[in-house]
Amino acid sequence: MVAKVICGKHMRRLLSYNELKVEKGVAQLLAAEGFGLGPERLNFYQKLHRFSSLAARNEVAETNVIHISLNFPPEEQLDCDVLQQIAADYMTRIGFGDQPYLVYQHFDAGHPHLHIVTTCIQANGDRIPTHNIGKEKSAPARLAIEAAYGLIPAKGRRASDTGELPAAWLRKVRYGQKPTKATIAEIVGGVLRNYHFGSLQEYNAVLRHFGVMADSGAPGSRLAAHQGLVYRLLDEQGQPQGVPIKASSLYKAPTIKNLHLQFLKHSQHKKKYAGRLTRTIDQLLQQPLSLSALSAALEKEEISLVVRSNSQGIIYGFTYIDHLSCCVFNGSQLGKKYSAPALLRKMLTEPVGAAASNQQFVDTLMELTPFAQGTAAVMQYWQEAGLQLITQPQHPEPPLFWMGRQGSDTASFVLASKAVQAYLLAAASTSTSATAAGSSQAYLTAQPNSQESPFIAALAMLTQAYSALFIEWIEPVYTDNWIPAALLREAKKKKKRKRLS
Repeated sequence: MVAKVICGKHMRRLLSYNELKVEKGVAQLLAAEGFGLGPERLNFYQKLHRFSSLAARNEVAETNVIHISLNFPPEEQLDCDVLQQIAADYMTRIGFGDQPYLVYQHFDAGHPHLHIVTTCIQANGDRIPTHNIGKEKSAPARLAIEAAYGLIPAKGRRASDTGELPAAWLRKVRYGQKPTKATIAEIVGGVLRNYHFGSLQEYNAVLRHFGVMADSGAPGSRLAAHQGLVYRLLDEQGQPQGVPIKASSLYKAPTIKNLHLQFLKHSQHKKKYAGRLTRTIDQLLQQPLSLSALSAALEKEEISLVVRSNSQGIIYGFTYIDHLSCCVFNGSQLGKKYSAPALLRKMLTEPVGAAASNQQFVDTLMELTPFAQGTAAVMQYWQEAGLQLITQPQHPEPPLFWMGRQGSDTASFVLASKAVQAYLLAAASTSTSATAAGSSQAYLTAQPNSQESPFIAALAMLTQAYSALFIEWIEPVYTDNWIPAALLREAKKKKKRKRLS
């Protein structure tokens, strides 16, 4: 839990803010303590009058309005009764248990949170001291409540001491889920409070990670000429959607001019955290990895790898986002050997084009296949998904199976994994030989010149060995004297090894 206490002097403005949220359906009033009526029976002016009457008893106090926010991690979903208990317990522990207060639950952020509105003026006109209340009263109350209710503790000194939300609570947003401006303000505020970056490109790398972009305009545009900046939400493909929001309209105005001040400060701060990143990359690259494998391995270390490429798909740079130290680095800033060209030379070459597409298609399909529902259901699912199998007899060894998308080049088919090979062999062994033989004979009868084609003959042998269900649900691709390109490459490697030995 993260608690933040703000002292102010505009009760009407604070009440209007929360009541407007309730009217829009993105908040609800959970509790109204010290009002004599239930929350559902109070109107705006009754709430305002209750606080104003107390404030009038101490005209000397310059700040008499207290605004408290209690924030919980996104994964911590608590019911309304528990939230009310937590709010009451917190108010008692910080010395406001006898004050009238309102508890609002807001739904317009990526994490559950409460807003508590109260006043520090007591019934006798005395003002409750609020100097250093965050450290002296709020922090101990937060720790006691986390222990009492089994809540997830706030991690990090910044979150614990200042009440700022930790970076771990930020989640990628989607266009249309919440109001655009509120969504952008939440992500931009969270990034500015937590992350350290030295340029607009690095700043954008973090924003894009959470589904937002800062757009300074195309070269020569009016926006770029006036050094303007707007923020936009991104769709699943990373393309901007919705109405752009001016930087000057957001909290603390994160404009180009103001961001440049942060760039200078952050550039010095993040240098001391570069060591963890370089050590992690060095350790992972002790064995050859592909780019996708390196990216996945870095994600396990809470480091996001952003690949920068041009419109032709040529990679020209890497950006690393370290979510533990909350620092962003371009590869070249870490050293020449961590730049994109240097790392790409060390990496394994990944499959491209149709082969890569087939590999991705097969991998995804295997993850979604309902293997537990039986052979017939699996074959039916594969056929409907557009999968094709090519069988490669290896008499007397069990045959191999090559898999790919229907209609794609058969030379780009990929070899089925060992687990899938074993599954197909096991499924075939359960079929009756009579059914298999009957299906094989029916198939060969329907094919002209079947005796003249070696592949058709091999397929007939496979049909006899494996069930009729196989022929019924998955149609192999039939070609004459077809050999997959991958098989030819493997055969050449074996021949070369045999010659060298």
